[in-house]
Amino acid sequence: MTPSEPVRLHVEAGVGEIVLARRERRNAVDPGMAARLKEVVAQAGEMEDVRAVLLYGDGSSFSSGGDLRALEAMGDDDALRLMGAMSRTLEDLRSLPKAVIAWIEGDAVGGGVEIALASDVIWAHPAARVAPIQVSLGLLPGWGGWSLLRDRMGAARARAILLEARRMEAAEALSLGLVDRILPGIHAARAEARRIASWPLGAVRALKTISPQNAAEVFPGLWRDPARRERMGRPEGRDGTSPP
Repeated sequence: MTPSEPVRLHVEAGVGEIVLARRERRNAVDPGMAARLKEVVAQAGEMEDVRAVLLYGDGSSFSSGGDLRALEAMGDDDALRLMGAMSRTLEDLRSLPKAVIAWIEGDAVGGGVEIALASDVIWAHPAARVAPIQVSLGLLPGWGGWSLLRDRMGAARARAILLEARRMEAAEALSLGLVDRILPGIHAARAEARRIASWPLGAVRALKTISPQNAAEVFPGLWRDPARRERMGRPEGRDGTSPP
């Protein structure tokens, strides 16, 4: 890892921190950044000491989405191939068998919102802004964001948010369900991510894959999991309550 890489990964206390790091372009995604993000997501998925992922932007922005200057210079066919590659990378991120958390500080614009939506949980700084503005540019979310937004809040609300194409303050995004929680800063986000990283991974994986079809089959396996027995055997669980 070098400071010049457009996406960085480092691990501490069970949390793999994925940092979008083209701060000179407000962490906009160009081909090099897209390729590196794909590599980093795969690495985080394979690393046994990574039990949760915290994704955030370097500098004053989470991500301004696609680097339009780079995309226009590529030509239509290459630009569309990059869109497809980013869609697959965000699906890989969403499918990681561990908790994925987005921390938005500054602005998340266009495709930057889609990157956040690929996470299981979205936390934001009080001064953050979220701007799903693709329709105002004559586009739709090109990285799978429509499906991600629809899954989060339903088709009607997702359509309305995309049609309005506004920059929302964090408090409004929270009220709409686009953000899950407002935290005071990255230190609080790290602390909460480390707490989540301490949960038994079997339960986290099951939560991410449970469906009406397999729900009845999931619980018995978790009950027999030694990690569950160890967790519930801790002093905080001996009074019959769930761990905090």
